[in-house]
Amino acid sequence: QAGGVRGGRQFKACFPGGSSAAILPEQYLDTPMDYDALAKLDVYGSMLGSGALIVMDDTTCMLEVVERTVEFYRDESCGKCTPCREGTLWLGQALHRILAGRRRTEDLELLNGIARGMTGTCFCPLGESVPPAIYSTLRFFKHEYEHHVKTGACDVKVLA
Repeated sequence: QAGGVRGGRQFKACFPGGSSAAILPEQYLDTPMDYDALAKLDVYGSMLGSGALIVMDDTTCMLEVVERTVEFYRDESCGKCTPCREGTLWLGQALHRILAGRRRTEDLELLNGIARGMTGTCFCPLGESVPPAIYSTLRFFKHEYEHHVKTGACDVKVLA
């Protein structure tokens, strides 16, 4: 055991298999950490992957997590396939706009559309590693995206 979340904070979400896995919220906390159990979840991209468990507490802005994840894959992309090269760039730009408070509601659908365009179209698994984080956070933490777009600010940072 790693000792739980820090300083009495509440568990919010985790990457069960490293940053290429879908981000799972608290409702999946009791799911067994094995390949079969995670593969059976109703969450695209849920998997044990590398087994690198990344836990986030209630002070974590999920948009910042996804932006850092997208930036990592963008920087690691070899650039040979368009979906990965351009998709990670466009996702990063849209996330940056949202986090910068530019308040464009169309960016939420744009994120989903770009992720769809990357799914099943990349030459290697690197590009395929990005959509699960987009899909899962839009599904489970859409209220955070909407709050950013509506107010131009993060509601999670108030908790910290």
